[in-house]
Amino acid sequence: MSLECRTQLDLRRLVDEYLKRGWEITSRNPLTLERGRMRRQLRHGCIVEA
Repeated sequence: MSLECRTQLDLRRLVDEYLKRGWEITSRNPLTLERGRMRRQLRHGCIVEA
């Protein structure tokens, strides 16, 4: 039996969905996702347009 030790699983799943749709992580502090000219950043636990 394995226990999930990660936190913020919903947020991790959301980022995974962005990655599956062709977005790329371009920065980790703050977490920034880009796809073409579109950009999203993680701010206060939410992914918002940047």
